[in-house]
Amino acid sequence: MTKKIELIIDHETGETKTYHQPATIKGSAARVGLKIARKMEEVEGGIPDDELLDEMLQYVAEYAYSNQFSASELEDGLDARDLFTELSTQIGSMMSRTTDAPGKSTKAKKD
Repeated sequence: MTKKIELIIDHETGETKTYHQPATIKGSAARVGLKIARKMEEVEGGIPDDELLDEMLQYVAEYAYSNQFSASELEDGLDARDLFTELSTQIGSMMSRTTDAPGKSTKAKKD
């Protein structure tokens, strides 16, 4: 089972849409994610500035969900009260594998 996110598509009706992370994610996503995680650790008061928030939104949309939605759709698809927590959770989910696809190992195969 892959990780997922539920975004609000229509705030008036409450309609939502669920998106799933792809089965595999490029290794370069880890490098970018680590840079963002370091910046998040340096944030005073736990609230990112506009630049970091934009980076977080773009990272989740681009790397975690392979551009199934835009950073703007992600931002508007989350309840404002959950925005920072959900972005942090999604970024953290990129750094670990909690479930494996059938027949897949979490370790790289050696030749």
